[in-house]
Amino acid sequence: MDLEIKRRLRLEREYIAYERSRNRDDLKTLVTKSLLNEEVKSAIKKKKPTVKFVQDNTVGGKDEYVFVTADFHYNGDETLLQHFNRVYAHIIQKQKEHGFKRIKLLELGDTIDGGSLRTSQLMAIKKGMVFQIIDVSKVYAEMLHKLSKKMQVEFYCITSSNHTQLRPLGTERNELVEEDLMHVFYHYIKETAKNNRNVLIWGGDDLVIPITPKHNMFVAHGHLIGNKKEGYLQELAYYRGVQFDYGLFGHFHHYREVTLYEGKGCNKKVFYAPSMSTVKSNYESDKNLSSKAGILMMVFNHERGHRYSEELFIE
Repeated sequence: MDLEIKRRLRLEREYIAYERSRNRDDLKTLVTKSLLNEEVKSAIKKKKPTVKFVQDNTVGGKDEYVFVTADFHYNGDETLLQHFNRVYAHIIQKQKEHGFKRIKLLELGDTIDGGSLRTSQLMAIKKGMVFQIIDVSKVYAEMLHKLSKKMQVEFYCITSSNHTQLRPLGTERNELVEEDLMHVFYHYIKETAKNNRNVLIWGGDDLVIPITPKHNMFVAHGHLIGNKKEGYLQELAYYRGVQFDYGLFGHFHHYREVTLYEGKGCNKKVFYAPSMSTVKSNYESDKNLSSKAGILMMVFNHERGHRYSEELFIE
């Protein structure tokens, strides 16, 4: 009888200890998420970066040339950095064809493959996340400097994407939004170009860019869209009280252009940029999720808005 009572007491103590442990973990999670929620609320109240259209009096034409890089997913294999030579060559070739003296260059995030998403990633990664972002930042800054010798560059950088999130302290995706290495990338580019009068720089988790004096474009990485796709832009416009003529996202690794409806003076559209990555994961291959690697060129007219787009492939 005494043995049975002792056994029950031992089980009760173990159960109580287990419950206390779970309560501590739950409390820690609750406190962490409460703090995060307060940080997010505070961030939302902050003023968004204001981007004004830059008038270029040296250009006689009424077209704006926009180039988009996205989803490079650099994993530490330094041979992949040569892709930026192709990006530079594409832009210079288009300058020869069209004669423009100014471009808008948009970087949509996921410049590195990271290492915080899933264990399967670690097999392909050749450098840690910090060294990945350093490598890409240096090469991108060099490309930007070379371009600025040929033309004026308005550089727009998205500072929030999923593969660049650090996710410390066991946090889930998008919980610690400030812990994102795209901020390092953006500030590195900004610092290296601060004395370059031919480079203008803006950055933010998302941006509303004046593509022409009459047309704007909402730009973000795209990892927050989920299954909403084109409805996401409409939802944003409603909650922010701002009408967007165009939306541009990366993340989906393929080029697509969707006309939503006829707007004032132009068709409202959503664009999805291709990925710069020539290395496809098994997941992408099995699901047929990626198109050919490349960058996107878009041309916008001051009066009519979007004229046409072209994929420029990276072999």
